[in-house]
Amino acid sequence: VLAGAAASGVLILVISYIAGRGDRQSVEAAEAFSRAHVAAIEGRMGEALLQGEAVSKKYDGTGAGALALLLVANAYFEMGRVGEARSAYLKARAERVKLDLLSFLIEHKRAGRTVAAYGAAAKGNTLLNFAGVRPDLLSFVCDAAPSKQGCFLPGSHVPVLPPAALKQRRPDFVLILPWNI
Repeated sequence: VLAGAAASGVLILVISYIAGRGDRQSVEAAEAFSRAHVAAIEGRMGEALLQGEAVSKKYDGTGAGALALLLVANAYFEMGRVGEARSAYLKARAERVKLDLLSFLIEHKRAGRTVAAYGAAAKGNTLLNFAGVRPDLLSFVCDAAPSKQGCFLPGSHVPVLPPAALKQRRPDFVLILPWNI
């Protein structure tokens, strides 16, 4: 009962946050998410799963969509479908990373600050393409490999410059893309 009450309290906060934006889409997303969450609390996992998946698809790329993916993961788990629960949870985490990255880049763009990146490797480029990052949000990427300098990252078209560009251009932030250095 306490866990259900805590979950309901979190739901109220989430719905208030989503609906608090005031636009029609946010209010609709909050209402749809609440219907799916109530079905899950009441043990109607099949219904929660269907509604959660519908919310996650309709509001893909939003906070409501990411939260719905977590609800879907929980519904799969409660139904004993652990493999599908893991996949849904991984997708929810990836969406959260994407939304956090975009929020960071947009916030600093609006504030007039520049963000550059270091490392033009495939892993970082995959993240940038998944998030839909373009040169308007990420000024340039530096890489020590001469073969990459003077080119553009595939998909995002962010220019690749030599590391000396960091000293010359002095961006406000540097996003480190390779996590294996």
